[in-house]
Amino acid sequence: MPLMYHDRIQTVTTETGAQTTVAYDTPDCSSAPASDPSDPADAAAKGFASTNKLRCFPVYWTPEGQPAPMLDWFSLHPVRSVSTIDPHNSYQDGTEPELLTEYSYKRNPGWHYDDNETVKSKNRTWGQFRGFPEVDVTTGDPNVFHYTDGAKVYDQKTLTKTYYFLGMNGDTMPSGTRSVPDLTSQDGSVSVTDDNALAGQVFETENACCTGVWESSRAPPPCARFG
Repeated sequence: MPLMYHDRIQTVTTETGAQTTVAYDTPDCSSAPASDPSDPADAAAKGFASTNKLRCFPVYWTPEGQPAPMLDWFSLHPVRSVSTIDPHNSYQDGTEPELLTEYSYKRNPGWHYDDNETVKSKNRTWGQFRGFPEVDVTTGDPNVFHYTDGAKVYDQKTLTKTYYFLGMNGDTMPSGTRSVPDLTSQDGSVSVTDDNALAGQVFETENACCTGVWESSRAPPPCARFG
């Protein structure tokens, strides 16, 4: 199938002239198998989808000219960085400040079996995106500096690590259900099952500034949120 191209926001200019630029990642989906006309059950494609570790997801759809829906793969395009520069603002030395935020997605994404009741059961597959177990957000670039009173002032770097529930435990599999490890806090003191009801919620957050000192905080235990 030919590639599909969709518009994405790349640049936003505010009414005061500040410009925000967004950069995305594009994954390689070439190893993901599509429907095989000789296999009506799509066993190979569905087997791959059930343990998929790519940043690509399977969907049944009907291309033009095809007699029936086929399983095909579509790319996830997570944001890699966002930078904002204001040409009407400047440091003492005349350079323009730039706010840079970078995103790093750790480990494999969670692809859950589709539980959407509007989708026919025969066309359901593991295409429900549950996010990433860890997302690291970095602000600042310590290689960038400006002059104030003749002295170099370097940009300070901050790092925030956020760990998420994906709700993958107990997910439907071709044979039986999925079992995944519990989420365990960085200090090892708390472990919680990655239950479906917790999908998308924050488990723990770590923050570090230029000093390199980590501060950690955890969300309330599940019993406090669900009674």
